Amino acid sequence: MVLLIGLLNIFRDSLEDLKQMLQQNKDIFVTTTERTRSFRKSIATMNVPNSIYDGDKGERSIYPSAVSAVAPSDIEFDFDDQIVNSKVYRRTLAQAMSKTMVSDVKAIESHVIDSSNATTIKEVAIQQEETSSAVPLPEDLVIPQRRQNELGKEHVDTLASKFRLAKRLHKQQKYIEAEELFRESAQEREKVGKEHVNTLDSKFWLACTLYHQQKYTEAEELFQESALGREKVLGKEDIDTLTSKWWLARTLYHQQKYTKAEELLRESAQEQERVLGKGHVHTLDSKDSLARTLLKQQKYMEAEEQFRDLAQEDERVVGKEHVYTLNSKDWLAQTLYHQQKYTEAGELFRELAQQREKVLGKEHVRTLNSKDWLAKTLHKQQKYASN
Repeated sequence: MVLLIGLLNIFRDSLEDLKQMLQQNKDIFVTTTERTRSFRKSIATMNVPNSIYDGDKGERSIYPSAVSAVAPSDIEFDFDDQIVNSKVYRRTLAQAMSKTMVSDVKAIESHVIDSSNATTIKEVAIQQEETSSAVPLPEDLVIPQRRQNELGKEHVDTLASKFRLAKRLHKQQKYIEAEELFRESAQEREKVGKEHVNTLDSKFWLACTLYHQQKYTEAEELFQESALGREKVLGKEDIDTLTSKWWLARTLYHQQKYTKAEELLRESAQEQERVLGKGHVHTLDSKDSLARTLLKQQKYMEAEEQFRDLAQEDERVVGKEHVYTLNSKDWLAQTLYHQQKYTEAGELFRELAQQREKVLGKEHVRTLNSKDWLAKTLHKQQKYASN
């Protein structure tokens, strides 16, 4: 009771202070009101209500002719198309991204290393981000339908809501539901323009969803369309263009179309190194994918060169015992093994086994994998009694 009385006294004092402040600034409020009325009369095209309680609640803009609060109209600026999607803006964005520290990227450990279907750093990183995403709130599922009912199926806000929901489903690996929404989004946005940046974004994400379902044929077509469209609209050096080409190459890789994949990955690695820098995570990832593609084609000498360069760069950027560095050295050792360079391969496998046991643990699958390769290498050298 004492606490309640104290709170009431504080509230009473606050009201007295507010009343006093209003009285002291009465002249300022009167002047502001008059100026607002004069401004409203001078610009008849503006729908400014007399009070915050007046006006149509459905109106999204002070301009009656505006389609949406975020969409361009005859009066509002077409900021999205003219600025955000300009080549200057995109190039500046790419340069800013090149300054991103690789140390901020989470260390990734997949479960199998020597596999024809092995995922790369970027793929596993995306999957890790997807699994850690929060479950969508009920309103996230309701808003797209509500906006469709209020604004229409083809309204820009409706499409944006569906696109965001589809990305959230994709992050949770609910690929079937995400595919349906991305497909619908792509079809509706294509009516605005086949080469519009939003249309290309929808097709790119639809392709990613198909890729994760191993629907590689359709994913390849959409990645191809996305890459060509982004190169035409955004430019050859744009980060989104390079990303589309990288995913296209990965899709070709999984279909064993190694020649086409090699060509695309070589181009992507060169462009990314020039735009983002030699030590950028995207550049290193493209080189990693290129080296694996070369290995699949038994181009061991060039694959060795790529893996050796990659291992050195990884060690310089993220450290000697980082998972990226260890993985690159593992692939390098395997490439040496296939060229019967058993001495150097054995040294690398022994080093890897020791480092992985220290970092990952004695019974980790990658530690055991390194020891297995070391045993194979020693057997080839007829060192049957080696430890």
